[in-house]
Amino acid sequence: MELDSGSDYSIISSDELDRLWPNKKPKIFRLTFQLCDYQKSPIRIRGQIYVNVRYANFKGKLRLLIAEGSRANLLGMEWFKPLGIKFVGVYRTEIDVEFVLEEFKDVFSEDLGSYKGPAISLPIDPKFQSLLRQEIFRLQ
Repeated sequence: MELDSGSDYSIISSDELDRLWPNKKPKIFRLTFQLCDYQKSPIRIRGQIYVNVRYANFKGKLRLLIAEGSRANLLGMEWFKPLGIKFVGVYRTEIDVEFVLEEFKDVFSEDLGSYKGPAISLPIDPKFQSLLRQEIFRLQ
């Protein structure tokens, strides 16, 4: 499962449900709301199940939503507190575009770049005529 602080819910794919419970699946309850991904596209949800979870000092039932098909399995915020997951530190920073443009101005330059390493040689078989030369002669 991927830890996803942007998701309120923990979600597994229906493929993962089939893999974890190949014979007798837990009872699937209807979901009364619609979910969207971070691109605002709807996520097709089959339903929700409640699973027994034992982790560190936690032992209890937690909800898992079942998404149709094959998707990434997400450990969402709903599980963080019961499992004792906390965020410490900065995981996203805002960088000024002007700073990036100045720092890497060679990358964003309209000019052609130039190689600054040791001299190199590209041996070309003389029996192959330049296509550029052929094109120039054709255009004249």
